[in-house]
Amino acid sequence: MLKQHVKAGRLVNLRRGVYATVPHGRTPESVDIDPYVLACNLAPDAVVAYHGALQFHGKAHSLTRRVPFLTVTRVKPFEFRGTEFVPVPVPPPLRALPDLGGGILAKPRDGAAVRVTTLERTLVDVLDAPRHGGGWEEIWRSLESVEFFDLDAVIDYAFKLESAVTVAKVGFYLEQHLEELMVDDHHLDRLRERAPRRPMYLERGKREPGKQLALSPDHLLLIEGIHGLNPALVPQIPPESIFRIYVSALTQLNIDRHNRVPTTHTRLVRRIVRDSATRGYTARETIGRWEAVRAGENRNIFPYQENADVMFNSALVYEHAVLKPLVEPLLRQIKPGSPEFMEADRLLAFLEWFLPCSPEHVPDNSILREFTGGSTLRDFTV
Repeated sequence: MLKQHVKAGRLVNLRRGVYATVPHGRTPESVDIDPYVLACNLAPDAVVAYHGALQFHGKAHSLTRRVPFLTVTRVKPFEFRGTEFVPVPVPPPLRALPDLGGGILAKPRDGAAVRVTTLERTLVDVLDAPRHGGGWEEIWRSLESVEFFDLDAVIDYAFKLESAVTVAKVGFYLEQHLEELMVDDHHLDRLRERAPRRPMYLERGKREPGKQLALSPDHLLLIEGIHGLNPALVPQIPPESIFRIYVSALTQLNIDRHNRVPTTHTRLVRRIVRDSATRGYTARETIGRWEAVRAGENRNIFPYQENADVMFNSALVYEHAVLKPLVEPLLRQIKPGSPEFMEADRLLAFLEWFLPCSPEHVPDNSILREFTGGSTLRDFTV
């Protein structure tokens, strides 16, 4: 019977035993399948978690086409329409606990209920298993876009995992955000009672293949990232041994005597082009995450910019002309009525002031090649 409905175009076979109905007047190919709803139907106890939960709550720094979900059931990973669904076994200490340890919400979405971990549980989960959170930089930037955590709930759940290392990770994160998250001494005292008695690596047992180097007194160590200007990054290194460089695109163009070209326009256009080319994101997804990116900058970069020894302006006077033919088709894919349409329409109107220029005229070692592609420095090593 089900095969007949699939053949007639009334059902979409998503996976063995999992189907979606096709509304009247639509084709199976045109039906939008919500990845979070699908993930929750891949196992009876499936819960969207880790980076999937960050994306669901709108707190992920980068959007990916990978949805991890917790389950006790043995389920194989699979891919549907370019999205990878990754089952993650529930940690052993939680399997016998009610509701897999708690911290799980049922949120309505597209007429269905999505079981997803709370932000409090997600914070602990991604610190416990960073490989499912997108890596440390992604985790850090994503969590910093969350304005509030119930810290008692965070700590209670961390204890349920029965891992002193995970407790230490949670304590370390809270220590780095004392004021922002209103962390009190009693929160840290609770964590210290369960923390390891000796120093531990953030990812114990992780060893990645690669070239090993030993620093000599004549070597320079280059550290790049949003925390580079923050003195707390390397508190044990003498200030006279550190040279900080602040690289930012400060557009120096004006449209006329009264209207300048905002730096944020340039940076957002750059990001849309790069995210589309290297990460497969749509312009709508990139614009949707822009406010979270700006919040991270306001928190982690701008308060420390005066610590820089040198400021380097990476803006180029011709870059809007080069980026224009690359970004306009991406912006026009955003449909009217979507929250990101107004910003896309504003950027398109702004780009009307520029004539297009082919990227082939850009030197292959230019910083602009980071966004347009074709840089000879991409795989450069010494």
